[in-house]
Amino acid sequence: VELQLKMEALDGKQGQRYLRIQFANADNPLSIIGNFQEENNVKVSEEFRCCVPLLDLLGVPRLELHRCLIDVLRKKLLEEIEKGDPEKLERLLELTFPSIHVQSIKPVCMEIMKRLPTLPQNYLTMLEDNNQQLLETLPMEVRRQVWQNNLKLFALEINPLIDKYIRNTEEVMFSLNFDKQHHFFSKTPRKRRQNEVLQKIVELIGRSVKLYNTTLQILRTLYFRNAIEHYCTLRLEILMKLHDNDVREILSIDPCYKFVWCLDACLRDGLVDNKRCNELITLMEEATKESGMQILGDFAIILADPFVVHALTKTVFSSIQLLYSQELLPRDVPLLHSLLRLLSLGLNASQMIHHQAFAEIEMDNVVVLRFIPTIMLLMNSLNNNGVSPSNVDLNFLSICIYENSIARRIACQYILYVCSKRSLSDLSLLLPKLAPVFKIPNASDNIFLHLLVYQLVISFLEEHGNDEFHQTVFEEFFLQSENIDCTKHMLRLLWFNYRRMAPSNVSIILDYVDSKQLDDKFTSDVCRSMMKSLEADKLRAKFSEKSYTHGAGSTLMDDEFE
Repeated sequence: VELQLKMEALDGKQGQRYLRIQFANADNPLSIIGNFQEENNVKVSEEFRCCVPLLDLLGVPRLELHRCLIDVLRKKLLEEIEKGDPEKLERLLELTFPSIHVQSIKPVCMEIMKRLPTLPQNYLTMLEDNNQQLLETLPMEVRRQVWQNNLKLFALEINPLIDKYIRNTEEVMFSLNFDKQHHFFSKTPRKRRQNEVLQKIVELIGRSVKLYNTTLQILRTLYFRNAIEHYCTLRLEILMKLHDNDVREILSIDPCYKFVWCLDACLRDGLVDNKRCNELITLMEEATKESGMQILGDFAIILADPFVVHALTKTVFSSIQLLYSQELLPRDVPLLHSLLRLLSLGLNASQMIHHQAFAEIEMDNVVVLRFIPTIMLLMNSLNNNGVSPSNVDLNFLSICIYENSIARRIACQYILYVCSKRSLSDLSLLLPKLAPVFKIPNASDNIFLHLLVYQLVISFLEEHGNDEFHQTVFEEFFLQSENIDCTKHMLRLLWFNYRRMAPSNVSIILDYVDSKQLDDKFTSDVCRSMMKSLEADKLRAKFSEKSYTHGAGSTLMDDEFE
C-alpha cells in the first residue's frame, strides 16, 4: 500500500501535477525547489554551481544540461546494476519503482527487474493491474513472471499469435501461387520451424513450464471447439522448437517429448519405417501407463497433424504396394497393423477430444480383411488391363470409403498415385467414387485436396481443355460436393488453368459457386478476378474481330473498345 501511494504521488504526470500545484500555491517558489531537493536527496556541488553561469553565457539551455546529466548518471547507475547482488537490487527497485512512468528513470527500473531472478509478489500485482502499454514495454523475463502470476494476461497475449499462425497456414494451403517443385507438404520440419509466428510463441513461453502447459491447454480448447487440424501442427512444432532451443526444463516434463522427437525424424524422411513405428508404439504405451489414459488425447492430437497423417498414409500405401508386389496378405504384416493403429488414432482425434473418451477406437477388421485386398485386386487389374474387372466390387469400395476414415485416406492416396501415373482413364474410373464422401467435411480432406490439385496441374496440364478431364474432375467430383473446402480447392485448380478451358465450362463452374452464396472472402475474390479476366478476354476477342473486319488500314475509336 505504501509503495502504491508513492507511485500515485511521483509517477509520470502525477509528479508533474504535484509540482505544478505546489508552485501555483507558493509565495516563495525557491523554497519549494529547496524542499524538493532536500526530500529527494538532490545535492548540488559547488563545482556544478560554478559551471552553470558559464554554460548560461555559452547559450546552453538548462533543460539540455539537466538531460545530459541524467544520461550520464543513468549510464553509471546501469553499470552498477550489472554488478549488484539481488538484495541491493531489491532495495534499489523499491526506490525507483514508484517512478517507473518517468521516462528518464524507467530504463533503470526495467534493468533492475530484468536482473532479479524473481520479482516480489507486490510488484507483479501492481504491474498486472497497470496499463497494457507499460506491460508491453517490460523486458520479456519480467513479462513472463507477470503472466505466470496472471494467466489471463498470457492468454490475451498468445491467442492473437495462434490465430495468426492458423490464418497464415491456411493461406499457404489455399495459395494461388503454383510451384512445380514444392507444395504444402514439401518443406522439411526444421524449415517449417523457422516460422516467425512460431518463434514468437516459443519466445513468450521461454523456459516456463507453467506458460507451456497453459499454451497446450489453450490449443486443446481451440481444437475441441473448432477441430482445425493446424492446431495439432502447432502443438507438435512448439515442442520441437523447444527441442531445437534445448529448453530441458520443459522437455523433461512433457510425456510426449520422446514420441514427438521420434515422429519428427519420420517426418524428415517422409515415411515411418518399421523400427521407428515400433518405437512410437512402445513410447505411447509406456507414457500411457505412467501418466494415465488421458495423455492419449495428447498423442491423438499430435498424430492428427496433417504432416503426420500425410506421412502415415504414404507409408501405409507403400506397404500395400509392397504386399501387392510380393503377393502377401495384409493380415500377415505386423508393420501395417501398427501403422493403421497410429493413423486411426490421429484420424479419430477430434472425436476423442470432443467426447473426452480417452481410449483407442477399435479398428474395423474390414479394412485389413476386405478393403485392402480389394484395393490390391483393383491395382492388379488396372496395371494389367487398364479396366476394372468384374470381380472387383466397386460398390463395396464406395461404401467402405464412406463409412471408414482409414479406408478414405487409403483411397485418397491411391487416387494421388493414379494421378502421378498420368492415367486419365483410371482417374475417370476412381475419382467419381470419392465424390459422395466429400459432401461431409472431414479434418483430413485438405491434405488430399491440396495434393490432388497439385498432381492434376503437374500430370494433366495438356488435358485441362479436354472434355473428359472436365467431366471427371469438375462435373463428377468437385461439383458433386457440398464441402466449402472442396469448393475452394476447385477454384484453385480453375485459377491455375482456366485459360486452357472452354469459357462455357468455366462459366458453369463460376455460376455453381455463385449459386452456393458462400460467405467466404477467398471464393468471392477468386471468382471476381476470373470473371473480370473472362470479360476482358471477350472484349479483346471482339476488338480483334472488328479489327479484322475493318481491315488493316482501318482504325477503331478508343472508346469503342472501352
